[in-house]
Amino acid sequence: MRIYGLLYALVISVICAFAVDAQSDTIRVRMMSYNLRFGELATLDEIGMHIKSFNPDFVALQEVDVNTNRDMAKHQNGKNFVAELSKSTGMFASFGRAIDLGKGYYGIAILSKYPIIKTETMMLPNPSNTEQRVLQYAWIDMGLGDTIVVAVTHLCHLKEDSRLEQGKSIIKRLAEIKYPLLIGGDFNTEPNTPVYNEFIKNNWKETSGYECTWPAWNPKEKIDFIFAYPAEKWKLLRNYTIPSCLSDHLPIVVDLEYLSAKSGSAGRILHE
Repeated sequence: MRIYGLLYALVISVICAFAVDAQSDTIRVRMMSYNLRFGELATLDEIGMHIKSFNPDFVALQEVDVNTNRDMAKHQNGKNFVAELSKSTGMFASFGRAIDLGKGYYGIAILSKYPIIKTETMMLPNPSNTEQRVLQYAWIDMGLGDTIVVAVTHLCHLKEDSRLEQGKSIIKRLAEIKYPLLIGGDFNTEPNTPVYNEFIKNNWKETSGYECTWPAWNPKEKIDFIFAYPAEKWKLLRNYTIPSCLSDHLPIVVDLEYLSAKSGSAGRILHE
C-alpha cells in the first residue's frame, strides 16, 4: 500500500508541475510605433528593412500614403505604402484612411506578424475643423485561440483641447473591447499633459518611457507613445527609442508581457 501511496504522490506532483508550467506560460509581444513623414526622407525599402531589423510583432504607423502625389516626396508618388511595407517586412497590414490626398489617400496603418481577424476605423472629433484624424484598431489572432487588439492613431497637432477630445473618444471606444489592448501613435503631446493624463487615469499604462522622439536629428520633445490596457495586466520588459533619420520622428519599441488573471503571474492571453 505504501508503494501505491508513493506512486500516487508522484503522479500528483507531476500533474501539479504541469499545472504550474501551464500557468507560467507567457505571451510576450514587441510593438513599434513610427511616424513615417510620408516617406519624404527615405525609400520604402529602407523603411521596410529598418522596421524588419527590430523583429516587431506589431507596428503602429502614422503619416502613411497610398497612391498619393506630393511635391515634397516625389520619389514616393503613386506608391502604396501599406502594400509595399507589408511585402518588405513579411507582415500582414491594414490601412485607416484619414483624408483624400493627391489622387490617393493619407492616414495610418498597422503591421502585424500575426493574422488580422478584422479592423475598424473611427473618425475622431474635429472641433477645430482642421485635418481629420482617425483611430484604427485591429483584432489580431495570436494562435491557440488568443486574441489581442492593436490600435494606432495620430492626434491633432494644433490645439490641446482638440487632442483631449480625440483622446477621450479613443478611450471611450476602446473601453468597449474586452480583449487586451495596445495603442501606439503620434499623440502630438508630451508626458503629463491633459491627453497623456487622461489615458493614465483611465487605467492605461504608458510603456515607451521618456526619451524624446522629435525631431529625429535633435530630439527635444516626447510626442510618440505606446499605451497598454488594462495597466495592471501588462508588464514592461524593455523599451527603447531608436536613433534613426529615415523620418523626422524616431521609432519607439517596447517589449511587453501580458499577465494571467488567474495566477497574477505571467500567463497566456485570456479569451473574451
